[in-house]
Amino acid sequence: MTPLADLQALLDRFSVAWQSLDEEALRGILHPEVVFVPPGGQARAVGREACVDTYRHFLGAATVIQYKELEPAIDVFGATAVAVVPWQMTWSMDGREERGSGRDVIVLQSDGTRWQIVWRTQES
Repeated sequence: MTPLADLQALLDRFSVAWQSLDEEALRGILHPEVVFVPPGGQARAVGREACVDTYRHFLGAATVIQYKELEPAIDVFGATAVAVVPWQMTWSMDGREERGSGRDVIVLQSDGTRWQIVWRTQES
């Protein structure tokens, strides 16, 4: 596979893993020192378990009705890559249906044998 194909496959696995809360798969995709930065930059999640907890918390409070990712833009710089993944989602929380869209900005790093996510934020 090419780096772009490897990265696309990883992003696809990541999407399936967070939506199904496959914690084992998430742990394999996320770097041990991964950082998630929420919009606004406050309350960063630092480390693999803290980042897995963000999905556990969201999926514990919300029901995803529809989630769609559009074609990502992926740029590779040696052992580092940046992926911008546009998404649209409908979910239910606290008895209300919500709709949103935005972009995940994901930074990935290769150790020479595999790619892992090292940093992620969302833009709306």
